[in-house]
Amino acid sequence: MTLPLWCSDYVGIPYEHYGRSKTGVDCWGLAKLVLMEQFSLDVPNYDVYYHADCDVKQIGADVTDVAGNWQSIPAGDEQPGDVALLRCLGQPIHVGVVVASEWMIHAELNIDSCLEKYTGPRWNRRVTGFYRFTG
Repeated sequence: MTLPLWCSDYVGIPYEHYGRSKTGVDCWGLAKLVLMEQFSLDVPNYDVYYHADCDVKQIGADVTDVAGNWQSIPAGDEQPGDVALLRCLGQPIHVGVVVASEWMIHAELNIDSCLEKYTGPRWNRRVTGFYRFTG
C-alpha cells in the first residue's frame, strides 16, 4: 500500500491541546486541518466540547451529541477523508483521518502526529465507527 504523498506534510506536528495549526494540534485539530486542506471540508471546531475539567465519560457524551453532522459509514466502506472514531479509556474520545485503506493519521497527548494502521493491534478493537462529514 502506498500512502498519499501529502501525508508527510502532517507527520510530526507536535501535540498541543486545542491546537488547530501546523505548529501544534490535538486529535481534532489535526483532523480539521487535514480535512480542510486535503479534502476541502470545513468541519466545525467543536472547541465547546473540550473541557479541561471534564471527565472522559462527558467527552464521550459530547461526541455523540454532534453525530448529526456526520454519516455513519460501515466498516470496510471507509474512504480517505472519513474520520475514524476510537475509544480511549473506554470512551469514544479520539479521532483519526483515514488516508488510505487501513491507515489513518492522528495525534495524541505526548505523541506527535503520525500515521498508523487502525486495523493494527493497538487500534483494531478500539474503532467505534467511521464517519463522513455531511455538513
